[in-house]
Amino acid sequence: MRLVQILLLFSLNLFLSGCDSDDHKNSLNFSAASLKQTQWKGTFDESYIASFGEPVSTTANAGIFFESETKGRYSLKWETMDQPTESTFEYRIEEKVLIVENGGVLNGHWLLIQSDKDTMGLEKGTNGEGAYKGILTLKRVS
Repeated sequence: MRLVQILLLFSLNLFLSGCDSDDHKNSLNFSAASLKQTQWKGTFDESYIASFGEPVSTTANAGIFFESETKGRYSLKWETMDQPTESTFEYRIEEKVLIVENGGVLNGHWLLIQSDKDTMGLEKGTNGEGAYKGILTLKRVS
């Protein structure tokens, strides 16, 4: 009976360690070092309540290149504009928060809300009723 218990514990340990390594392979290492020299594309969605209580919602196609561990470039192609908006930015990461500075519309604190090795979802805003909300949904290109 003792031998059966030991074999069961050993099998359970192997199973759990195997699951952990699969999860680790599919997770995004959210750090400046891992984002360095990677390209991402996806969408940038904004929503807020404008003057006179009018809800506003816009979407842009987004491209982001993290050039180094502190600097990057982005382009946004809004539905209502012919030409994309392009700019550079500075950034840093503090745990699950991407902090963008000197980057125009991308400025702010972006919370990592979803990720795996090739995708990430970032959100800025308080989620308060009627408050500004920005969502970046990105997929790794290279």
